[in-house]
This record gives sequence, C-alpha cells and structure tokens, in this order.
Amino acid sequence: MKLLLALSFIIHSAQATLLYSTDFDNFTVGDDQWAGTDGWGITDSASGISFIDNTGFGGALGNYAALGLEQPTNRRVSVLKQILHDHTAAGESIIQIDALISIRDSSNDNYDDFYVSFFNANAKRMATIRFDNEDSEALNTQFGIWREQANIDSSTSTQFDTLTDFIHEELDELFISINLTSNTWSASLSSLPLFEDATFTTAANPADINLGYVGFEWQVSSPLVSRHGDNFLLVADYAVNSSGPADLIAPLPTLTHDGETATTLTWDGVTGKSYQVEYSDDLENWFSDLSDSTFNNVPDNSLLTFTDPTGPSTRYYRIVSN
Repeated sequence: MKLLLALSFIIHSAQATLLYSTDFDNFTVGDDQWAGTDGWGITDSASGISFIDNTGFGGALGNYAALGLEQPTNRRVSVLKQILHDHTAAGESIIQIDALISIRDSSNDNYDDFYVSFFNANAKRMATIRFDNEDSEALNTQFGIWREQANIDSSTSTQFDTLTDFIHEELDELFISINLTSNTWSASLSSLPLFEDATFTTAANPADINLGYVGFEWQVSSPLVSRHGDNFLLVADYAVNSSGPADLIAPLPTLTHDGETATTLTWDGVTGKSYQVEYSDDLENWFSDLSDSTFNNVPDNSLLTFTDPTGPSTRYYRIVSN
C-alpha cells in the first residue's frame, strides 16, 4: 500500500517566524537523552522513559524522540519545551505546530494515554490532543483521538471525541493551528481534519491565553505505575511557527491516490502567491524537479492541483509558498 504524507504544512517562506524546530539529529541516541538537550525538560526522574532512537521505520527518520516504554515514577510524565512567545508584542497570534508522530502499541496488555499539550507562561495547561491507547476491543473503549479543553483557572478539562482513530506503528503528520487572539484552534492528522475552529481553552482573563510551553505527555491509565503499558509515543521533525492573522498559511493539501501509481495533491491557492511542490523519498533530501510542480502568481484564490503520475511506493510531499 502506498504511504502518503503531506510532510509539513504549506510553508509560508516570507512571513512565518520559526519559534523552534528540531529533527533531533543533534540529540545523543540512548535512554534519558530527550530531556536535558536543546532546552527540553521532564517532570519525572525514572530512567528509560524518554529516549532518542534512530532504528524505527527502517532508519528513514534518522533520530527521533520517544516517551513511554519503561516504568515511570509518576502516573503523568511531561516532556516540555519553553517557548514564551509574546504574540501581542510580536503581532503574531497564529501558532502552527507540525510534527511526525507514531504510537507503538503495548505488548503487556496495559494501555496508556499520550498527549500533545500546550501551556501558558505560568505553566498552566491550556489544551491537549489525547491519543487514547486503550484496548480497542474493550467494552466502552475510548480508543482514539480526543480534544481536551482545559480551564486555566480551575485546572479541570472537558474532553471531546474527534471520532477519529489512529493506527499503531503508522507514521502520521500532525498539524495544529492555534489562534491565540480568537481562542480557537484546528488540527489534522495526515491531512484528515480532526477538528476545526474549536475553542482552544477556558480562561477568565484573556491575557492568560498565551504560549509559554509546548510538549508531550504520557499518563499511565492504571492507578499503579507498576501496571504501565510498554507502549510509547514517537516524535520526529517537530516545528513551531508563528505568524500574523493576515499571513495565515493555506490549509493542508488533500492527497488522493488512484490505486496504482499516481498521487494527486489539491489545495486552495492564495491570490498573487506562488507555490512549489517538493518531494522526498527518505525525509532528508527534498527535490522540486517534478513536471508541472511550480505555480506562479495564482489568480483569484484558485483551487490548485498537482499530480505525481509515477511515484514510488513511499513518497513524502510538501508545498512551499512564496
């Protein structure tokens, strides 16, 4: 089966500001090597629960980070990166997060939850996307992807089912767009929308809605950490960008496959912008030499379509906007 990923959102090369990015290649491979490098921190002292590896997916990813696997000290473990983005002063209230993720399933019949989380400058949790790895065959299972809207003032949260499941050991691109001014956000998984323009967080004071920390979390489902799952979350090619509302990047492209070799990308162009479709077969080297892959000076917010007629069994795509 052909693996299709629109790797990265449509990159806006002019206005977007890179707040942070890593491919983890400068991290040392081994246990306990995620936290402590590049400003990442962890809330648990147990060994082997956050690590850097390079053997997954046939080595095509290079280095990646992972959270889980071994027994933690606490039921909930957070690996966080401080951002402290003052969107009011910068005039850039749109936050875009892009990452490759995968969930390795448990082999010990214990199943846990993994989170992509956002905190304000006071380290108050604002919102999360939860990957619930409960046994999918269990009665009343919550297996799947959930949106959680936290209340900054009460430290409670409300959860919403996205009605979307994930596939274990499958590499997916998670793209998130947050508007800190309107307090809304949207997310998609490998171009499949999870939710759109949902309320981001609950706060009595709008000034409390700001980007302080980003990160990933693991929560053991059992009250006993000794009954943790040996499941883990894999993270690669992580990036956080900001932009002003007027510079908001176009939506993710839609990918379709004809069942044989041809792959088609469709996206909404912005009047006057130019686009270049790039591809990679290994996530490291990117090329722009496919026929008819350049779109210059788009007229009238056109719907743009590109077809790669003879791609290999695995190929990654991204679109650069100028």
